[in-house]
Amino acid sequence: MDKPKILMINYEYPPIGGGTAKACQKVIQNMPEDAGIDIHLLTSSPSTYSCSDTEGLTVERLNVYKDEENVWRFPEVFWFILKASYRARKLVKKQDFDLIHAWTGFPCGLVARTVERPYIVSLRGGDVPGFDERFNIFYPFLTPLIKNIWKNAEILVPNSSGLKQLAQQTMETEMTVISNGVDIGKFYAKKDYDFEDRIRLVTVARLTEMKKVSDTIKAVSTLEDVQLDVIGTGKLEEELKELVKDLGIESRVDFKGYIENKELPSHLTEADVFVLPSLNEGMSNATLEAMASGLPVIITDVGGSDELVDGNGFIVEKENPGSISDAVKNYINEPGLLERHGRRSREIAESRNWEAISEKFYETYMRFKA
Repeated sequence: MDKPKILMINYEYPPIGGGTAKACQKVIQNMPEDAGIDIHLLTSSPSTYSCSDTEGLTVERLNVYKDEENVWRFPEVFWFILKASYRARKLVKKQDFDLIHAWTGFPCGLVARTVERPYIVSLRGGDVPGFDERFNIFYPFLTPLIKNIWKNAEILVPNSSGLKQLAQQTMETEMTVISNGVDIGKFYAKKDYDFEDRIRLVTVARLTEMKKVSDTIKAVSTLEDVQLDVIGTGKLEEELKELVKDLGIESRVDFKGYIENKELPSHLTEADVFVLPSLNEGMSNATLEAMASGLPVIITDVGGSDELVDGNGFIVEKENPGSISDAVKNYINEPGLLERHGRRSREIAESRNWEAISEKFYETYMRFKA
């Protein structure tokens, strides 16, 4: 039997982008060894056009005139849609692709819609109407287009049950949930759960309004003997540092800045509890990596939270620093809870390794093998 041939469309791919870029890369890297699958990926370039080939994978990077790797502007999205649509149509005339996999409903789903091949669409969060308040001004205009893209897709693949439920409010159609995974070999579990003078919290996030790191900072200001490590950068960094200064807790909040992913495991295992009070998430890679590191988690009731918290942490209210404080107090006041929750986090993470997630995508692709 001929190798399955997949045309992937993802406007972001490392080094460009965040969770969607990482998920796409991990799915490709962890395809079953005997899959024998050929993938051609159309994505964006951080500078000029480039194309690279390895066995079973071609990565074609289109120049969309990006200014910053992790920030998207409307002209860049426009150029990606234009160039990727043109290039995809050229490719399908030369190669007999079995399926197109669009890694977001928009803009990638729109590109897939312009090509005469069956396609599936991954849903990641902001591409679902109602997910992100920042896009509320655009959703009324985009929703008719999104419905058309979804209607013509073979299936939709949301990355959490919560996102599936939200998507169904826009359209009832076939959906198969395939969550994000985690590299359980790279992220290793804590061995020592005893904390001495201070319990150490950690958050890993872009410093944007959606991640609400300010709520964690405010919670720390109400607690004694609690330290916070903030890993990540973003447009709110200086504002958050000013907040720390105003609250008088500079000695207890450490802004670590950007940390390479390969160095992240050691930083996570040095912490005691992971906190992420986001306003919205699809399925948080950062939370999964913290769980794989054996950390209890304190996260807000968004996206796939109820799929990640099962005897390994607490789900707290959005925009409520007091609820974060109350959750942290449980670990301070109840001996042994930190270790029980931490070990449970690792158990859950082990069931969500990238090999298992890639296998699910492969099985989905094989449904459409000619």
